[in-house]
Amino acid sequence: MRSAVVDAVLYAASAVVAVAILFSSPLLRNRVWAQFAWPAYVVAAVGALGLAWAANRRQRAWLLRARLVLAAGVLICAVAAPLAVEVQLRGQPSAAAELHPYVSSEVVVTERAAAALIRGRDPYRTDLSSPELHGRLPSISQHFPYLPGMAAFGFPSALSPHSPWLDARVFFALVAIFAGAAAFRLWPAEPERRLRALQVLIILPTGAPIVVGAADDLPVLALMLLALVLHERGRRNASAGAIAAAALLKVTAWPLLIALAVATRARRRAMWLAPLLVATVVLAAVAAGPAAFADDVLLFPSGLTTLPSPASTSTVGSLLAGAAGQAPLDPLRIATLAMLLATALAIATAAMVKLARATEPESAHAGAAAAAAAVTLLALVVLAPVARIGYFAYPIDLAVWAALLHPPSFALLPKKRALAW
Repeated sequence: MRSAVVDAVLYAASAVVAVAILFSSPLLRNRVWAQFAWPAYVVAAVGALGLAWAANRRQRAWLLRARLVLAAGVLICAVAAPLAVEVQLRGQPSAAAELHPYVSSEVVVTERAAAALIRGRDPYRTDLSSPELHGRLPSISQHFPYLPGMAAFGFPSALSPHSPWLDARVFFALVAIFAGAAAFRLWPAEPERRLRALQVLIILPTGAPIVVGAADDLPVLALMLLALVLHERGRRNASAGAIAAAALLKVTAWPLLIALAVATRARRRAMWLAPLLVATVVLAAVAAGPAAFADDVLLFPSGLTTLPSPASTSTVGSLLAGAAGQAPLDPLRIATLAMLLATALAIATAAMVKLARATEPESAHAGAAAAAAAVTLLALVVLAPVARIGYFAYPIDLAVWAALLHPPSFALLPKKRALAW
């Protein structure tokens, strides 16, 4: 019964978030998602309360099945339906101030990078301009801020640009759902924890608006979850493959890539092969144009290029960097950025050292690695000179998954063996 009550609280809080986005977001695509999402969350909250009331008269297995049905309904109404609508509306003329308000720049850039690769060009040195980017910051079309694997999601659209259902978001979502479903099926914990992990990944506002708006972070997060679950099951080779796939999409997967390698020690060669594979592929991309790669993947997302980044969420790092001046070569700004980077690296190093010295049995390594990666990513996001609010999905998801995986003695998380929620 308690799990159904927690469901009700989560869905009710999600409805509040959706309503807030509906009335405050300047982006039409976010408001479209909110219009679909808030009624779904309200109905789900009421339904979860009804399940909690009926739970005393039913078996536990019945309650779990009913909660799964409720979650599937929310997934359809708050994720699949608004995504389908926005994908369809993307191809239609719009009178809005933004010429293409139903697609994010991340999706367009991914598709344009794939088109550049098809033509034999390096996406890191190619102008990715598109009519869909008209009216947005000029810096967006000049940078592909992802790793080479991300372009794969744009190939279908690049091959058939006039088909709306080949939108990169569709394939982001399919990979995320497939990886999440595999993690759900393989997770050795009880089904309640599996459901909670998937809620955080894609059903609640920690994931649902990301799928509909940009979606490029969802396959990364889903593959990270799958890597943790496979690691928990002792399937090290498969875990290494999953985390390597995530790490070839975005650098935000690298903290978990390193954490899993550290957690398993050198005797587990499979987990150390993953960083080597990622390094090999990345070095091949770097060799084609080191300066362009560094500018796109490292400097632009960090706000260290002359062209401004579209990321605008206020963090400790952005406030300190802004106070130090806006000129890229200003000595005070350079010193401030160096201090922020050093602080973030110190926190990350401390988390990894703590992980390396942990004495848990191997069955607890996945949770400990997730906790270390969560701390690392939180430090990087909070201290970054520029950030998006969506970046916080990484430390939040990893922290929840770490708690659900129950590391018994990793001090960054509660030591209680079982969670009631």
